[in-house]
Amino acid sequence: KHIFAVTQKAKESLCSFTGVDKDNVSVVYHSYMSQLKMTSNPPLNSYIYVGRMDRQKGVIEICDYFLKHPELKLTLIGEGNCTSYIMNISKQSKNIKYVGYVKGLYNLMPFYNQNAYFILNSKRTKEWEELFGQVIFESMACGCVPICVNHSGPKEIISNMINGFLFEETEFSNIMDYVKDNVDYDKYLKLRKMAYTRGHEFEASNISSRWFPILMNK
Repeated sequence: KHIFAVTQKAKESLCSFTGVDKDNVSVVYHSYMSQLKMTSNPPLNSYIYVGRMDRQKGVIEICDYFLKHPELKLTLIGEGNCTSYIMNISKQSKNIKYVGYVKGLYNLMPFYNQNAYFILNSKRTKEWEELFGQVIFESMACGCVPICVNHSGPKEIISNMINGFLFEETEFSNIMDYVKDNVDYDKYLKLRKMAYTRGHEFEASNISSRWFPILMNK
């Protein structure tokens, strides 16, 4: 009778490939259960990446940038085929910290709270691009301002220059320079407030409101 899609991109693909009537598909998005909060304002020079330690996720480029900017601090969380490289980099630098794998959103929350920005620097392939990653809106709900590549997933979540930043794949260093040189504390606090509000739109209690009217009418 009706189809629920977790992203707008998923709805568009479904309708395109199957011919399903778009009016018969509703987007309800992913959600999270935890009550996420932001704590006191973190230092402006603090950044966090959470995800696979993989070249396709752009972690090597991220590390290279922070090695050139020792005044900035980076926290890396996750595992992958670049783990050994990341561990060596973190041991040799004073501003890059590798935490390893952290299980569960509740355990990630303190790390999000300690950092001003969340970074996502994925590289598109013929078969894949960054989709609707929950780490984006979960970090936002903890007070992180996202700096994310302009793939189909992030651009459904982030409004550029309003609650975060979107950049093209070749522009990572440029967007990082822009944030570093142009976002003062007042601008950051406005972005943080908007990011926090947007992140909480994906809390399960809010997402559930999208289901009820459709289920009641089908």
